[in-house]
Amino acid sequence: DESLEGTSRLLLQTGFVYVCIVAYICFFFLCLWLVIDNLEGKYESLATTFLITILGVAWSSFFAPILVNLQNHRTEVRQERGRVIVVAPVRLILALVPFLQLAFVRKYTYSYCSTTLEEAALTVYDSPESVSSWPASHTPKMGSDGNLTLPDLAFLNKFHYQDPATREICIFGCYPISCFTDETGIHCVTNCAAQLEQSLTYYYFTHCATTLGFVVIAIFLSHWAWWMESRQARKKGNAEAYTFLQVQAKLFPYEYGSWGGSREEDFMELAIRFAMLTCFSAQVPYLVLSSLLTNIVEYRLYAYRMVAVTRRTSPFPSEGIGIWQFVFQAISKLAIVVNVGLLVFFQPPMQEWEPSAALSWFIVMEHIALGASAMIESFVQSVPDDVRLIGEFNTHISNLILTDKLDKIEMKNAGAVAYEPLNIDVSLSPGVEPRGDGDRGIIGAFTELGCCAVCGEGEDDSSSDDHDYGF
Repeated sequence: DESLEGTSRLLLQTGFVYVCIVAYICFFFLCLWLVIDNLEGKYESLATTFLITILGVAWSSFFAPILVNLQNHRTEVRQERGRVIVVAPVRLILALVPFLQLAFVRKYTYSYCSTTLEEAALTVYDSPESVSSWPASHTPKMGSDGNLTLPDLAFLNKFHYQDPATREICIFGCYPISCFTDETGIHCVTNCAAQLEQSLTYYYFTHCATTLGFVVIAIFLSHWAWWMESRQARKKGNAEAYTFLQVQAKLFPYEYGSWGGSREEDFMELAIRFAMLTCFSAQVPYLVLSSLLTNIVEYRLYAYRMVAVTRRTSPFPSEGIGIWQFVFQAISKLAIVVNVGLLVFFQPPMQEWEPSAALSWFIVMEHIALGASAMIESFVQSVPDDVRLIGEFNTHISNLILTDKLDKIEMKNAGAVAYEPLNIDVSLSPGVEPRGDGDRGIIGAFTELGCCAVCGEGEDDSSSDDHDYGF
């Protein structure tokens, strides 16, 4: 609606969009807290996977299109950009926050307290309300007098603290479930590590299965539409061949919300898996190999979908992948911080350090890693040197043409480099013999179109009299 441009109503609608984004994320946090507070183990992992999947699909399919329309985008490029800004942050937060919570938050927000360490340990391990069982190497033993003898609780030395307010002894929310001893002491794997691995596995394979499922459904629906129309035609005695136009009419368009896929949806699925792998593959290494195998299958299905399921799209110019470049760069920076955090706060032996010491090391290592990343990016240019030089030269020549200064160019060392003529068919009918002198390559083609203003002296510009292209 052109009448909304620059009005306070459009400003309010845009603000309402961002309020809805924040509200939806808060609703997800509430649901996640209910899951964590009421479930444990594999049930928590399954519920978390279900929550991420359902809320992600609901946001992408139902809420995001409505909110994007409220922003009143006037061009397809602006609409695509606005759709990415609305969809991508929410989907990435939904996909990453539950696992980041397990890795960095649960240890300090969930604790089990009592007057003594022994009572706190019984709360965690050996009461009717216990949430886990004792580590295999540290189990209680029943004495001859019928009393339970607790094991040595030295394995909990790095996993408890004293509450300064109540003076109670509290065991962290991430407590040991298996321990081993070496020459450096006792080292333990926590329940958070096991829960993180289980949750990542459930969610990753569910995400891959749903993505593949949507592609397979699109293939089935398109083939079903062809078969039904062919069947009805045969019943009516129409034996004519199914034409290409009829096939195209039954295919799904390549647009957002279509079974034929879209640029935003395809990139979104790729971005989620890229974020999962770069952030957590060090914790669950086998996801790398499984990702390779699922990507091989998925992208073959994508290729088939683009050929046999998606309607032919109208070509339009595009400079790279647009805003998705920023999304992937942001994910890469986040992955650096997450991996350093996992190393410091989640992996032995650094997870057993004092919080202040661990935080200091995290800040130092994170800055070093981000600095190294920035240095590498400065060495690797996004545009090759030859392409950059060609672009600068073309811009310079274009400016000279527009200012009528082309005849003032002084060519230095003009004979120093000899260029072979380019024999490239740039016609609209490939395979047809191009008009003009083929040995003159692209310059010859430009000359034929009346573009001799860029050819220099000595070129035949007689053809410019026969054409008027507005040069």
